[in-house]
Amino acid sequence: MPKNSTYRDVVKLLAVKYPAMIGLIIDPNQETFLSSNMFVINGNLEFPAMLLDQMPADGEQISLMSVITGG
Repeated sequence: MPKNSTYRDVVKLLAVKYPAMIGLIIDPNQETFLSSNMFVINGNLEFPAMLLDQMPADGEQISLMSVITGG
C-alpha cells in the first residue's frame, strides 16, 4: 500500500481486486465492510481495526475476519 494509506484504502483495493466480495463482505459503497466483517491486526482479536480512517503500521499483518454469531 502507498504511504499514508488507511484501512479504508485497503477495503477499496480489495473491492477492485476481488469484486465478488462486494455485497457479500464489502458494502456496495466499496469502502466499508458489511456488518460483522472487520480487519484483525497481527492476529490479535482484542484489537480489530474498526476505525477505517486510521493508518496501518508498517509491517502490520492485516487479516479479514467475519464474525457470525447465532443461537
